[in-house]
Amino acid sequence: MDKSGVFEELERFFGLCALICTGILVPWSISVLVFGDQIFAIHSGLFQLQRADFELVNYTLIGCFKLAVLTLFVAPWLALRLGRRRLEAGPANAAG
Repeated sequence: MDKSGVFEELERFFGLCALICTGILVPWSISVLVFGDQIFAIHSGLFQLQRADFELVNYTLIGCFKLAVLTLFVAPWLALRLGRRRLEAGPANAAG
């Protein structure tokens, strides 16, 4: 397999991972915003949480998950995508 094929496979992998993680992140965020009271009622019964602790944990985890997705999947996907375009452009067009 040539370099272009490897770039395409890695780009596809990181793009798919980013989409899957975004598919987790968006419903999680929306459910906490829309159904926060119901989710809090369930979790406070199980873990005896205060509302402030519940919000702190959820929003901290959402933020960490978002940073992880951006760092581990979106940034490599973007770098591979731009690198593949530069590779396809050839050495003559890469400098200019």
